[in-house]
Amino acid sequence: MLSTRCIVVLSTLVFAGALSYGCSSTTTTTTGNDGGSGTSETGSGSMDGTGVPDEFRNNMCMPDKPLTLITWKPPTPFHQKLCTGTQTDAYIHLFKMTSEAGHIDTSSFRDDPANATCIPCIETDVNAAMHGPVITKLVGGTIQFDETNYGGCVANFDGNTSSTGCGAKLNSYNICALAECGDCTDYFSGGKYAKACLQASVEPGAPCAAYWNSTVDMCNWEITDGGDAGICGTLNDFLFTWCGGAPEPKDAGSSG
Repeated sequence: MLSTRCIVVLSTLVFAGALSYGCSSTTTTTTGNDGGSGTSETGSGSMDGTGVPDEFRNNMCMPDKPLTLITWKPPTPFHQKLCTGTQTDAYIHLFKMTSEAGHIDTSSFRDDPANATCIPCIETDVNAAMHGPVITKLVGGTIQFDETNYGGCVANFDGNTSSTGCGAKLNSYNICALAECGDCTDYFSGGKYAKACLQASVEPGAPCAAYWNSTVDMCNWEITDGGDAGICGTLNDFLFTWCGGAPEPKDAGSSG
């Protein structure tokens, strides 16, 4: 399995936001004893009335974009045994490589006849009755990535597949975080611009305020508390569990 890490040295709020990237590697949250960030990054320069330093606003990285949520659907089941470990590794490699290039494109995997049985498990259309690990949409005749279904993974573990469960709540926040702050130049590395944007996005009246609260913060601990749902932090960890067989043992280099 791939063992590249995606280190997030921010709060659990930013950890949940970083899930939206679909980072196909192990994600680690580093916090201090007070629950804050393990590193300290602060902006400089004057501030406007919102208390946001000008350098962040000038970085075109503010939570001010239109938001369209994906309607929650119950997840398809784990352990479908439709993909081999080689296939899920290949998919993750392609997903990661194309996402880092700026546009997720898994068409070469989808178009390979050898993957005809595997791909329906991995990718499901946004309008399907149930959602698999990767949610797609059809745009102008082309299948495009829409969301990594981290919440569906959580729902498979905790058994609550309703629209009020932790899975649904986490997905709503993750979608909002990516929509509002995904264009931050350091979003994927968890830098100061992303931190400022994500914090601003949940202030009263801000776009993501309705999707981040104490309940969602508590739901996030399902992923970070060291339990079985810890694999839901990255596609790299949960894809084989979802579409292959039993969970594969994590090697020392990919455990977080």
